[in-house]
Amino acid sequence: MYRLDTVSPHNVLIRYSVTSRCTEWIQCHLTMYRLDTVSPHDVPFGYSVTSRCTNWIQCRLTMYRLYTVSLHNVLIVYSVTSQCTDWIQFHLTMYRLETVSPHNVPTVHSVTSQYTDWIQCHLTMYRLDTVSPHNVPIEYSVTSRCTDCTQCHLTMYQLDTVSPHDVLIGYSVTSRCTNWIQCHLTMY
Repeated sequence: MYRLDTVSPHNVLIRYSVTSRCTEWIQCHLTMYRLDTVSPHDVPFGYSVTSRCTNWIQCRLTMYRLYTVSLHNVLIVYSVTSQCTDWIQFHLTMYRLETVSPHNVPTVHSVTSQYTDWIQCHLTMYRLDTVSPHNVPIEYSVTSRCTDCTQCHLTMYQLDTVSPHDVLIGYSVTSRCTNWIQCHLTMY
């Protein structure tokens, strides 16, 4: 059963995801979702998701933390994009996003942004180009403003970033030039 009360043309309901300016409730597979996207004092409750403040979602033993400031945020399945730093743990996989572009397009488990994004992969190949209209996300792919090629598990990583806000985390490296990383189920 889905209940949706929307006032924005950008609201999109896809499977378990909901975005709108009103409070929404969704019960699906014994999972309750609550959204309140217009109040800065949103209080997370159970399997809740909101867009303008910090929220938590627990689904399939997975904890999600979202911090969004854009009405254009779209949650597709378990993927999220926003204009702020988001944290998502999906199937024991941690995602870190820093997005500033409304053009970010989430696809299943993939996220894009104009800044460095970090992810712990599951034997997955990532490739994305977030400044080209020909961007094609592949599964858990994440990139910054340049083309990043990533193949997980004892493979070579190539990051090409142009943001001064790039941060080094674990085995991952980002800078204004091309970097290579060899991972082993590591975090970036």
